[in-house]
Amino acid sequence: MLDNTHPESASIQEGLYLASASGSNGSAVSVRSKQFTDLDLSTYPVPPGSILPLFAQLGLVDVDFHPKPALAEWDRALARPLLP
Repeated sequence: MLDNTHPESASIQEGLYLASASGSNGSAVSVRSKQFTDLDLSTYPVPPGSILPLFAQLGLVDVDFHPKPALAEWDRALARPLLP
Protein backbone atom coordinates (compact mmCIF):
# COMPACT_ATOMS: atom_id res chain seq x y z
CA MET A 1 0.00 0.00 0.00
CA LEU A 2 1.35 3.43 -0.94
CA ASP A 3 1.99 5.94 1.81
CA ASN A 4 0.35 9.09 0.39
CA THR A 5 1.16 11.14 3.50
CA HIS A 6 4.87 11.12 2.63
CA PRO A 7 5.26 11.65 -1.16
CA GLU A 8 8.97 10.76 -1.13
CA SER A 9 8.39 7.35 0.42
CA ALA A 10 5.40 6.80 -1.87
CA SER A 11 7.65 7.40 -4.89
CA ILE A 12 10.16 4.87 -3.62
CA GLN A 13 7.35 2.38 -2.99
CA GLU A 14 6.09 2.92 -6.56
CA GLY A 15 9.58 2.14 -7.87
CA LEU A 16 9.77 -1.03 -5.82
CA TYR A 17 6.30 -2.06 -7.00
CA LEU A 18 7.21 -1.52 -10.65
CA ALA A 19 10.42 -3.51 -10.18
CA SER A 20 8.50 -6.46 -8.78
CA ALA A 21 5.56 -6.16 -11.20
CA SER A 22 7.78 -5.89 -14.26
CA GLY A 23 9.46 -9.19 -13.50
CA SER A 24 12.98 -7.95 -12.87
CA ASN A 25 14.10 -11.54 -13.32
CA GLY A 26 12.87 -11.44 -16.93
CA SER A 27 9.60 -13.24 -16.33
CA ALA A 28 7.14 -10.42 -17.06
CA VAL A 29 4.25 -11.58 -19.22
CA SER A 30 2.04 -8.50 -19.19
CA VAL A 31 2.17 -4.85 -20.09
CA ARG A 32 1.03 -2.16 -17.69
CA SER A 33 -0.07 1.33 -18.50
CA LYS A 34 1.12 4.13 -16.24
CA GLN A 35 0.38 7.84 -16.38
CA PHE A 36 3.58 9.69 -17.13
CA THR A 37 3.06 12.85 -15.06
CA ASP A 38 1.42 13.61 -11.77
CA LEU A 39 -1.72 15.70 -12.09
CA ASP A 40 -1.36 19.36 -11.21
CA LEU A 41 -4.51 19.76 -9.15
CA SER A 42 -3.94 23.50 -8.85
CA THR A 43 -5.06 23.79 -12.50
CA TYR A 44 -8.19 21.64 -12.14
CA PRO A 45 -11.29 22.62 -10.19
CA VAL A 46 -11.63 19.60 -7.89
CA PRO A 47 -15.12 19.34 -6.40
CA PRO A 48 -15.47 18.54 -2.70
CA GLY A 49 -15.47 14.81 -2.03
CA SER A 50 -13.71 14.03 -5.34
CA ILE A 51 -11.46 10.99 -5.47
CA LEU A 52 -9.20 12.66 -8.06
CA PRO A 53 -6.56 13.60 -5.43
CA LEU A 54 -6.10 9.89 -4.72
CA PHE A 55 -4.77 9.45 -8.25
CA ALA A 56 -2.92 12.75 -8.63
CA GLN A 57 0.54 11.50 -7.62
CA LEU A 58 0.76 8.24 -9.52
CA GLY A 59 2.93 9.50 -12.37
CA LEU A 60 6.47 8.53 -13.25
CA VAL A 61 7.48 12.21 -13.01
CA ASP A 62 6.09 15.02 -10.87
CA VAL A 63 4.13 18.00 -12.21
CA ASP A 64 7.40 19.79 -13.01
CA PHE A 65 8.66 16.72 -14.93
CA HIS A 66 11.29 15.82 -12.33
CA PRO A 67 11.83 12.04 -12.40
CA LYS A 68 10.57 9.91 -9.54
CA PRO A 69 12.20 6.57 -8.57
CA ALA A 70 9.52 4.66 -10.47
CA LEU A 71 10.73 6.13 -13.80
CA ALA A 72 14.08 4.33 -13.56
CA GLU A 73 12.31 1.01 -12.98
CA TRP A 74 9.93 1.69 -15.89
CA ASP A 75 12.89 2.47 -18.16
CA ARG A 76 14.69 -0.71 -17.05
CA ALA A 77 11.61 -2.80 -17.81
CA LEU A 78 11.22 -1.28 -21.28
CA ALA A 79 14.94 -1.65 -22.07
CA ARG A 80 14.82 -5.44 -21.84
CA PRO A 81 14.67 -7.21 -25.20
CA LEU A 82 11.32 -8.58 -26.27
CA LEU A 83 11.12 -12.31 -26.69
CA PRO A 84 9.07 -13.86 -29.48
